[in-house]
Amino acid sequence: MLKVAGTEKTRLDILIIDDHRMFADAMMTLFEAALAPCRVCCVASAQAGLQQLVGQHWQLVLLDLGLPDMDGLVLLQRLRQQNAELSVLVCTAETRPALLKRVIQAGASGLIGKSQSAEDVLQAVQLVAAGGRYLTPETIEALAGPEPIDADVLTERQLVILRLMQAGHSNREIAELLFVSANTVKTHVRLMFDKLSVNNRIECLRIAHERGYIH
Repeated sequence: MLKVAGTEKTRLDILIIDDHRMFADAMMTLFEAALAPCRVCCVASAQAGLQQLVGQHWQLVLLDLGLPDMDGLVLLQRLRQQNAELSVLVCTAETRPALLKRVIQAGASGLIGKSQSAEDVLQAVQLVAAGGRYLTPETIEALAGPEPIDADVLTERQLVILRLMQAGHSNREIAELLFVSANTVKTHVRLMFDKLSVNNRIECLRIAHERGYIH
């Protein structure tokens, strides 16, 4: 079993906000084995994550951007507003420079990819929990690039919904395909409309095509 040596035995309190149960459980198992003593809690929605922060102490939040009930960047900003001292490590499969840059600008203490090794994840968690910053090479390159526009920050979940919209599926059909509620899909569609500055699906698909999101 992988074990990370440390000079202190202060307990590390970690909150995981991720709706991918298998990934969240794997992270919990990893942290409990390698970062003992630690307390780890997993929740699958933004609202559940925000509730965990009420009256409880967490040193680190491991946050997935593709949550079912709230835009990940919006949640990140709310977490930072609720507790300015909280360290937030974003975990995502995204590689778009514009989104990576927005994540850091929104207040993330670090960013890791979901394809990184267990050793990399543990290094990132320890560094961020200690008050440092962990950035992937892709994120460092993104930070050096031009300022992104708002339309470039559609989340992974929103891109999936966008492609299903292009295929002609209704909100209800999309909800059934993604195993989420129709209200969740409606929320993501509204957020996409806001980000792309459009008022309906036709405009949304047209602008998304012009921006290169769909072909």
